[in-house]
Amino acid sequence: MQEFTTAVARTEGQDDGSSRDHQFKLDGVVLTARRPSDTRLAMFAAGTASRASTGALVREFVDFIEVVMSPDDSVDDPERYEPGEIVSSRDYLRERLMNEDDPFGLADCKDLLLHLLEVWSGRPTGSSSGSSAGRRATGRRSTVRG
Repeated sequence: MQEFTTAVARTEGQDDGSSRDHQFKLDGVVLTARRPSDTRLAMFAAGTASRASTGALVREFVDFIEVVMSPDDSVDDPERYEPGEIVSSRDYLRERLMNEDDPFGLADCKDLLLHLLEVWSGRPTGSSSGSSAGRRATGRRSTVRG
C-alpha cells in the first residue's frame, strides 16, 4: 500500500509571514494582504471559473478576502476610527463591504483581488510602460512585388 506524508517546508529560521505581506492603499489607507498558500490560490481560481454562478463568485471573493487580508496589522483611518482604536486590514475591508452607504463594492473588490493575484504571481497583466516598441528599422523596407 502506498503511503503519503505531508511535506515540511525546510527554511533557515522561521517564516513569520512578513515576507509574504503586500501593502497597498485603498482610498489613502494602508492595508496589508498576506499571500495565501498555492493550494488556496488554486482553490480560488477553480472557484471563480467562468461557469461559476454569481452567488458562488461572491462567496469566493468574500472567503478569499477573509484569508488574505491581515488580521494582525493596525489600520489608521481617522475618518472612520477614533485615535488609538485598533482595526485590522481584514476588519476594515469587511466593514467597508458590509456598509451599504460606502461606495466600495464588489467591483472594487474584484480589482483589488486581481492586483494581488498579479503581485503574487509575478505576472502583471497591465501594460508594461518600461518596455520598448521593438527594434527600429535601419534600412529600406522590403515589399512583395507581384
